[in-house]
Amino acid sequence: QVYKNLIVSTKRPLNLRSVNHAPTAKITEKNGLRMYEWNIAKPTVYKEEEFEPSWYEPYPYIQLSEYQEWKDVIQWALPLYSSANTLPAELKQKVEEWKKIVKNDRFDYLDLVTRYVQDEIRYMGIEMGEYSHRPNSPEKVFRQRFGDCKDKSLLLCTLLRAIGIEAYPALVNTYKREHLIERLPSPYAFNHVIVVAKIDDSVCWIDPTISYQRGSVQIQYLPPYGRALVIRATDTQLTDIPQVYAGITEITETYTVPKLGNPAKLEVSSKFSMANADNTRSMFAQNGIIDLEKNYADFYAELFPKSTVTMSDSIIYRDDELHNVFTINEQYRIDSIWQRPDSTKSTLVLDINAQILKGKLLFLSKKDRKTPIALNFPYELYYEVNV
Repeated sequence: QVYKNLIVSTKRPLNLRSVNHAPTAKITEKNGLRMYEWNIAKPTVYKEEEFEPSWYEPYPYIQLSEYQEWKDVIQWALPLYSSANTLPAELKQKVEEWKKIVKNDRFDYLDLVTRYVQDEIRYMGIEMGEYSHRPNSPEKVFRQRFGDCKDKSLLLCTLLRAIGIEAYPALVNTYKREHLIERLPSPYAFNHVIVVAKIDDSVCWIDPTISYQRGSVQIQYLPPYGRALVIRATDTQLTDIPQVYAGITEITETYTVPKLGNPAKLEVSSKFSMANADNTRSMFAQNGIIDLEKNYADFYAELFPKSTVTMSDSIIYRDDELHNVFTINEQYRIDSIWQRPDSTKSTLVLDINAQILKGKLLFLSKKDRKTPIALNFPYELYYEVNV
């Protein structure tokens, strides 16, 4: 049995929305109070299936909100995300330093300041009390060198506005994404804050919490957040966020297979662009090279469990930050690569699997699936195996 009630003043207007045929509330009023009551004797049990999208919610539920329209949420957020008209001395000095570096080029300034907030202001939130929704002041975040998504977004907006670049915080939901439109207007409809900036006719969407992004901010990757509520006085509705090209991964594996008894050689060349380069760069920045080499070697060791796989030279990597391209070269020695699958036969066999491609595909255990499937999309992989 599921029982739920909600008691509010009759003077407080409340929005209710039933989702997936949720039962209607029994409503009673007494002494200036209104009670909404739900009582379900035998609720249906919903079992999740593997690989369901984060936005998919098959179960019945009720949405509640005191906000009537999205513009009401914007009006609630505007005073929280307001910036002081005059920059504090510390921020003003930093802005003047950056202006000298970029020589008043606003796009170069955008790149420089964005990378500063992404990489030099650590992403950490102490979201308690009023600061669950109110960002800390930009000067405090700048001084302490850490902040959550709200703090980093307001700081970036403040630094961009300092030289006349239009910049606004934008509320998003990383789970609901484009399905955010299905929610009632409410501050609780969101779980993340990003920034939208405009220079002339160029509109840039920026996530200040993503570190190690490189290349121009104008073409950098933004996760598919779908829709956003831009905290701008003239806005009244959710805004569609354009889908950004995520880049390509190019991998070439070359096996040099010897005569029997000699070790084989494997050379792997990997090239990552855009978001793939960002992710790889972040992985290399946050992990020691010894641990990375062990993880890479373990990957190929699992492909040849009866052989001995060792890295014959250190990983060589190159980072083209200007064009946001990250390349890796690996070399391995594989002893006893030929295997005898059947002891009664003299035939030797060499199995080579396209494991990297296989790892990107989903294998579903049920054929009578009824729920949608979450795919890594858009994703582009060029994968070549030479023997």
